[in-house]
Amino acid sequence: MRAILKNAGKPDVAAAPVTTVGGVTNGTFDHGPGSPAGSPPTGIAAEWQTNRAVIATREDWLRAAATMLRPSFEEENIVLPASFRIACGWPLGRQRGSRGSSHAIGQCWAQRASKDGCSEIFISPELDDPCAVTAVLVHELIHAADDCQHGHRGPFRKMATAIGLCGPMRSTYAGPDLRERLNVLCGHLGPYPHARLDATQVARKQGTRLIKVVCKRTDCGYSVWTTRMWLDLGTPICVCGSGMSEGWRKG
Repeated sequence: MRAILKNAGKPDVAAAPVTTVGGVTNGTFDHGPGSPAGSPPTGIAAEWQTNRAVIATREDWLRAAATMLRPSFEEENIVLPASFRIACGWPLGRQRGSRGSSHAIGQCWAQRASKDGCSEIFISPELDDPCAVTAVLVHELIHAADDCQHGHRGPFRKMATAIGLCGPMRSTYAGPDLRERLNVLCGHLGPYPHARLDATQVARKQGTRLIKVVCKRTDCGYSVWTTRMWLDLGTPICVCGSGMSEGWRKG
């Protein structure tokens, strides 16, 4: 029903600087055949670069990226759904607050999971680098094309390698050619309007703390454990009839 991309410490797709490259083999964000580097972009790239004002939110940016990526999928005969939703949000099942290096950074939900039959993609708010975000987006779009039917096996692997993803299929990263394309795409889209969230800073709910209450008579030795709620109402009376005090004796 859902497919998850995990972060396993693979090479960062942002390792290569964003550059203006002419002749990238993708009509989506190419500068045009034979055009020199630095010439105006054409097609969808030109449209989005001209209308960056329409990108006001993270979701606007992600939808624009998906639109610009669609022809790359078509070149490899990968059919994306006609429509899908993309949002920045925590993947279900992610252990928030975990300091481990392997956890979900993207997730795609199958069409059957949505009330209106629409694929749903989530990109972790831990990511704020545009090229890293688009690499995860490519991975999740492949799940959307497969409607999460095969997990990371068979058809998914074939599509992933064709589009330029490398590494273990559960934790892919952009290969050199795809990374170059994503750098150019991000250069056209502009900054990703998002600030990274640190999941380790999530406030943890404090459990009930028991407090030891002991008899004031040193020869008694009786003690009980209770909570602050009851101590605020008053300290109990010992079974020997003497008073009790909070932490008076730490036996």
